[in-house]
Amino acid sequence: MNLICTLVRQCQSSEASLKPRSHHTALVENTALWIHASECANHGSIVALVQRVLEQRPDLEIVITSSHIDFQFQDTRIHVLNGFSDTSQTRSNFFASHAPHVVIWVGGYLSASVLTTFQGPQTLSLLVDACAQGFALRRLSFLPNPDKRLLGYFDKVIPIDPNAQDTLTRLGVDAERMPMCGALQSMPLLDQDNDETTAFTIKTGNRLTWYAANHHPDEIHIILSAHEQIVRQSHSTLLLLAARNDQEAEEYQRHISAHNLRSSVLDPDSLPDQNVQVAIVICSKDQDIALHRAAAVSFLGQSLGTGMRGSSPAPAAAVGSALCYGPNSSDYGALYSKLAHVGGARMVNDADTMAQAVGHMLTASTGAAMALSAWTVLTEGADITDFILDLALGHLDDIGV
Repeated sequence: MNLICTLVRQCQSSEASLKPRSHHTALVENTALWIHASECANHGSIVALVQRVLEQRPDLEIVITSSHIDFQFQDTRIHVLNGFSDTSQTRSNFFASHAPHVVIWVGGYLSASVLTTFQGPQTLSLLVDACAQGFALRRLSFLPNPDKRLLGYFDKVIPIDPNAQDTLTRLGVDAERMPMCGALQSMPLLDQDNDETTAFTIKTGNRLTWYAANHHPDEIHIILSAHEQIVRQSHSTLLLLAARNDQEAEEYQRHISAHNLRSSVLDPDSLPDQNVQVAIVICSKDQDIALHRAAAVSFLGQSLGTGMRGSSPAPAAAVGSALCYGPNSSDYGALYSKLAHVGGARMVNDADTMAQAVGHMLTASTGAAMALSAWTVLTEGADITDFILDLALGHLDDIGV
């Protein structure tokens, strides 16, 4: 009995230390939105959320912190602090310079020292993609639970699945604060109204066509070796490559010639010659979507070599292209696993497996079924993301930010 009493007192003391602090009054209010990725957060979901925010509010400044995901953004409106932890000096420096009006915590593993620092009178706090493994349920129910206390800091809590919903209910989150259940959208949808994505088109006639997208220079020989095998089985199959300028197109042609394949730079207004086996399209990165649209199958590059991190499946899936990808796609690992599980994508490891996969997916029934499965995965969670955006941006409007 004495041991139990001691434990209760220790837990009560620990919980009491979680009371809100007033540090927010000393912070510089230059950040509208802060997103924190916990250990069970999905990289793709956060990228999609950030993109959606900036589409609607291009004037905002966003800070993203993470202890385990290495985020990389080129946009100067997005400030990233990787390696974020409760005890790091970088965290202390961060607290000294940012006072966000909206906090979105993704996943779980709540931190008392972080959450209590950012609570201000005009701060909206949202917990999304809350996963069951990110919260502790005590076996001795009479002992105070720090997670239960910390969950009280959030205005709305969105569990990722029914298991997480049950865990959070047991931790005291009521239905009013937990109005929905489900995951954020895994990837952003294509902006179909973007002139850059619709005005540029590629014509391939009725030829079976696949596209090697966003590939690394080290992958070009694997891609061309795979295509050599494909055209032995289906002579008219066409491979599309995107070049950013004439010099890159010439470099491609040298590689293609070394593989005894015939190539030409494709005029977007003309059909490729029937003898051409690899068509090179000179276009901007924003126009790559036209190649996905023209191809029944897309290989998503930057994914075969050691140290590579993969490419987003969103552009290809959004326009109905079947997907294949390499094993080194860590930036989108959770999404690719989900796509593969439902038959929406196929992993390849080398030229042989790439040739087999592409050849199989180029059949009409297989490719169409895979593309539909990928589209279904891509659009899941759109209602959750819309709800979070409405809350966050509505709050900023209400307080005049």
